[in-house]
Amino acid sequence: MFRPESHGLSPDFRLTKFSTLRVYSEQLGDKDVKEKNEPEDGVGIGLDSSVIALKHDLFLVQSVDFFYPLIDDPFMLGKIALANVVSDVFAVGATEIDQIKLIVTAPTEFTEKEREVVVPMVMKGFLEAAKECKAPVKIGSIAENPWCIIGGAASAVCHRSELIMPYNAQEGDAIVLTKPLGTQLATNAYIWMNEKSENWTRLQERFNAADIEETYRIALESMCRLNKTGAELMRRHHAHAATDVTGFGIYGHAENLASFQSAE
Repeated sequence: MFRPESHGLSPDFRLTKFSTLRVYSEQLGDKDVKEKNEPEDGVGIGLDSSVIALKHDLFLVQSVDFFYPLIDDPFMLGKIALANVVSDVFAVGATEIDQIKLIVTAPTEFTEKEREVVVPMVMKGFLEAAKECKAPVKIGSIAENPWCIIGGAASAVCHRSELIMPYNAQEGDAIVLTKPLGTQLATNAYIWMNEKSENWTRLQERFNAADIEETYRIALESMCRLNKTGAELMRRHHAHAATDVTGFGIYGHAENLASFQSAE
């Protein structure tokens, strides 16, 4: 686990304190998305990347994504950010990323020491995780900002036959999860435990510290793991449709798959 004092920071340094909202990211609701998209524009919340037609049956898949600190370890946060950025590209069947761009901002509330330590660690984690993609990474914006933001953009060029869109689900299809659900709950519970908050007092009625630490470890491993293998497997087994499960939860994304399913 991350120990801030080992990096010359105050023992009470918590990166999550620089996050205004402890959620994956604040997003428009399903109703808002549907109102802002025409039917031919896509499928709303089920498609977080853009799929643009090029020549010769090729398509450009692009995704831009970012979030705020949901854990206190800057290096692990960087790895999670990379996995999050490329996830939407893998979700439409792409298995090779052609280019990645890193975007990170340091909050204005950071001290000079915190900025010198945390930002390079976040970048190191992002670049380390990107090695598995075997794609060039460009360092984009690195600036001060009222909030701590980490994310970036990912691009891939695919043939039409490689795409797996979220609107092709068939009646009778089984939903296969490639990762466990509940990572947000696991990270929140870990924070509540360390802060000894009122929420932790209630959690203690059913869970002990070892339970919370174990679920937190599992959540970190899951969030850092790329969906590349999942994309390869769903192409190998001819999946009809796919989506990544993020800000709208399993209900929002599964509902979208169901509403666009086509019956034979």
